[in-house]
Amino acid sequence: MMRKEKNRSIGKIIAFPPFYFFAGIVLSLLFYFIFPEYNLLTFPFNLFGFLILVTGLLLIIKNTVVFNSKKTTLQNEQPSSFIQDGFYKYSRNPMYLGGLIFHIGLSILTGNIISIINPILFFLMMDFICIPYEEEIMIKTFKDEYRSYKKKVRRWL
Repeated sequence: MMRKEKNRSIGKIIAFPPFYFFAGIVLSLLFYFIFPEYNLLTFPFNLFGFLILVTGLLLIIKNTVVFNSKKTTLQNEQPSSFIQDGFYKYSRNPMYLGGLIFHIGLSILTGNIISIINPILFFLMMDFICIPYEEEIMIKTFKDEYRSYKKKVRRWL
């Protein structure tokens, strides 16, 4: 039992989406300033990235509000409710989708070709680390109801 509890706390630390989100922002800005020779997309063309970035941010904010209204956790803890309405009809992970869209927009906004790595890394971290960890918790908590939802609604979109 002790080993299982230890593995769960390690998983909770590794599967912490805000870390990957903010680390990606820092990396994009570092790439922009440290490697200016790779800033290929310039003003005004890079402003399209701002629209994409804001779209992703709005998706994150909207779904955070939904989580708060349902009084369930945003952390990797035992959820108190299972949200299936709103954007959750189309994506099991709309906040992560918003984060991915945000990072794509940030890469375009900075115009740095190296920063395209960030949305790719964010996607991989969410898809292979965070989402599987959270889905395991959801299955343990909501059992067949969540399994049925997984069959109907795609992971991303």
